[in-house]
Amino acid sequence: MNEAAGRGHNSRADEARETREQLAACYHMFARRGMDDLIYTHLSARLPGDDERFLFIPFGMLFEEVTASNLIEIDVAGRDLSANGRQVNPAGWIVHRTVYEAVPEARCVMHLHTVTGTAVSAQRCGLLPVNQFGVTYHGAIAYHDYDGPGLRPEERKSFVRNMGSNRMMFLRNHGRLTHGSSIAEAFTLMHYLERTCE
Repeated sequence: MNEAAGRGHNSRADEARETREQLAACYHMFARRGMDDLIYTHLSARLPGDDERFLFIPFGMLFEEVTASNLIEIDVAGRDLSANGRQVNPAGWIVHRTVYEAVPEARCVMHLHTVTGTAVSAQRCGLLPVNQFGVTYHGAIAYHDYDGPGLRPEERKSFVRNMGSNRMMFLRNHGRLTHGSSIAEAFTLMHYLERTCE
C-alpha cells in the first residue's frame, strides 16, 4: 500500500470513529435529559464514505448503554454487516431507512417520543410560533398522520410526500423526527424542537 492510500484509509477510519463517538454522545445526552423511551426510540448515522452503511443501536439496548464500539453497522435493509447476530428493531429502522432513501444527503436521523413532543404531535394545530425557534421554523416543519408501528409500504410514500424538503417532522400522536447533513445539525434541530415543545 502506498503512503497516500494509507493516509486515505486512516482518514476514513478516523472519520468512522468520530461518527461513532458523536452518535454515542447524542444517545447519552438525550438519556440524561430523559428524552429516551426505554428501547423504543432511535438515532442513526450514515457512515462517511459509504452511503449504504449506517450506525444503529442494537435491539433491546437503552440509550445510556450505548458506546461508540457497541453501535452496529447495518445496511439499508437493517442487516448487521458484522455478522455477529445482533438485530435492530425493524419497526424503528424503517423510519430511518425511509428518510435515508428519500434524502441522499441526510447523514443523521433522530426519532424520539418525548412527553412534550408527543403532546404537541397530538394537537391539531401542531407547533405554534410562540417563541424564537417556533417563529424561525414556522412553516418548515412537516406533519404526518402516523399509522402505527413501522411504516407500511403505502404509508412510506405518504411519509416522504409529507416530509418534503423539511428537516423536522411530527408524526401525529406519536413523536417527532429530525434529519441533517451532519449529526450536529440533526441534534441541534431536535434540541431546539424539544425546548420549543416544552
